[in-house]
Amino acid sequence: MKHSLPSALLLIVCNAAVSTVVFADVDSGDLDADQENQVIDEIEVIGRKTTRQLEKIVVEARLDFWGLYNSINNVPDYRVNCERIAPIGSNIKRLRCVPRYYSDKMAEVSQQRMRRDVNGNIQLIAQPPDQEAIISATRKKKAEADAYMVELIESNPLLLEKYEALLEANEAYERSQASD
Repeated sequence: MKHSLPSALLLIVCNAAVSTVVFADVDSGDLDADQENQVIDEIEVIGRKTTRQLEKIVVEARLDFWGLYNSINNVPDYRVNCERIAPIGSNIKRLRCVPRYYSDKMAEVSQQRMRRDVNGNIQLIAQPPDQEAIISATRKKKAEADAYMVELIESNPLLLEKYEALLEANEAYERSQASD
């Protein structure tokens, strides 16, 4: 991020006593033609956001994009639910956004792997589904949802703006991680 400030403005910000003198000189009206055309030095101030700040910007951009997407979306299966979840063994919550078709398939497969015994207790008859199994089972639905999302982005300028902001935030975050 680059900002250029005239040196007189920088003096105003840095020292209030000097700023009144600078203003008095500039506003005096006694300037001749040479002083009016004089080039003012510029100072470039370069700032950089921390990786944590950029991560927060990405999270907000994701929430903004998916919130607008869900409000425009007419297909319930393509709705994307975002929640902050702490992974097992951690207290640090991360944003996790999952399309409804994915979570529905996960629930369906999990149900198939359980049964009730004679006492009504639930027994696990197979291992819980892994991510790869669910991804494989939802591949066709994902392609359809992706095509639908592209249509929505192309037909809605505000959604396109949110999508571009999300891409820009992701790129800035990735650049920051690469430089650290």
